[in-house]
Formats: sequence, C-alpha cells, structure tokens
Amino acid sequence: LRNRLFKITKGGKMKKIAVVILALAAVGCSSKPEISDLQPSLVEGWNDCPYVKPVNFKKLNGVDNNNVYVMKISYELEFQVNMEGNVQGFSRQKVCTQVLEDLLIARKIPLLAIKKGYLVPIEGDFDMVKSEKGWIPK
Repeated sequence: LRNRLFKITKGGKMKKIAVVILALAAVGCSSKPEISDLQPSLVEGWNDCPYVKPVNFKKLNGVDNNNVYVMKISYELEFQVNMEGNVQGFSRQKVCTQVLEDLLIARKIPLLAIKKGYLVPIEGDFDMVKSEKGWIPK
C-alpha cells in the first residue's frame, strides 16, 4: 500500500488532490465570521427604504468574546433618487424617513443636496453568533 501511495504521489496527482481538499475544507470551516455572513441581513434591513441601497461592504476588524464575535464593518448607502424633487414624497415615507433624516443631520448633509448615486458612509459594530448554519447576527 505504501508503495502504491508513493507512486501516485510521485506523479503529483495525489498532491494536487490533497491540496484542493485541504483548501475546500479550510474555506468551509471558518472560525470567524466574514462580511458575507452579515451582508444579507443589512440589505434586508434597508429593503423598506426605496431611497437608498447598501453597497461596498467591508469588514474592518473583529474581536472574539467567547460566545459572541464582535465584527466592525463599514458600508455605504447609495441614494437611488435625486432628493431635490422628492422631498414631499420623502416626508411621507415613514418607514425610513426618520433614520435617514437623523443620519443626514448628524453628518450635516442637506437633504436637497443629495443626487442619485450619492454615497453616505456607515460604520458599526455587530454581534455575531455561531449557529448550526454558520455565523448569524445576534
């Protein structure tokens, strides 16, 4: 058996297969959450707000606190409309109006200055817990 394994390995095929298997195993068994574990929840959280779309997600840092992994992330809200002509409609959209107004006021960005494609940076910490199906927001 040892000679047979040596012959297979000698040709290089077994080494390539072993490397591929180890690489796939390492990807499938992430010990830390990644931005891809959180991104769907963030996108879903902004679904009720037709004015913006979250884009450009990045993991900035992370800290393992035993049962909870705190992940620091950044993303941007991309405005989907010119706000100049939509101010009245904006004030009637109660689902996301207050959050966006608070965000813009905090950053001293006038609502009327926002054009389609305008990006507002967001940073935050999110608690992640490991479940049977991988990492999920707490």
